[in-house]
Amino acid sequence: FHVDAVVIACNTMSCLLNDNFRKLFNFEIYGVYPPVYRIKRETDNALLLSTEFTALNYKEVINTMGLKYFASDIEKNIFNLSKVNLDNHFKYINKKINKVILGCTHYHFLEKEIQNYFNAEVVSGNDDLIKNLKKSNIFKNFSSKNKKFKIFDHFDHQNGSFYEISLKTSENCKKRVVFIGKQAKKYYDVWCYFSKKHIKN
Repeated sequence: FHVDAVVIACNTMSCLLNDNFRKLFNFEIYGVYPPVYRIKRETDNALLLSTEFTALNYKEVINTMGLKYFASDIEKNIFNLSKVNLDNHFKYINKKINKVILGCTHYHFLEKEIQNYFNAEVVSGNDDLIKNLKKSNIFKNFSSKNKKFKIFDHFDHQNGSFYEISLKTSENCKKRVVFIGKQAKKYYDVWCYFSKKHIKN
């Protein structure tokens, strides 16, 4: 199928992106990155919460905390997030900070809880990613008034191929969101669960 662009919706995987990798493909590749450098200019009292690999990439720039099991805990309890005990992951972290940077897309499911836990402003790289996408031509025909979602199930349970969501953004503009790999069904289910109020057949 035709690909307009790829969004790596994972901070850890985005940290692996480089120019040599991008040159392998003839479409745009976008990553999501924690706004470490921007926040560093604003305050010295900020903390990056992320996976261990992402933390290693920024440890020379800002205070970091690489969390080994937080993302997997969220995944395991994605449909009942009240089961995630923040103390199990944060109890050894100094709470006297001004800003918390979310360096993993999983953490957004508990953004309000994290904000209340640290009593600090919570920021992420999502807004920066959206700005970059808006600058591109990918969604130039997007019409929020006419958007419709239609789901097609192409998942091969034996091989774990993919699930596809067809996004009709306007009469003449159709886009597709595809979940690929062995975890495709899980992320497809998550997308549907949190988007069900906005889906129209």
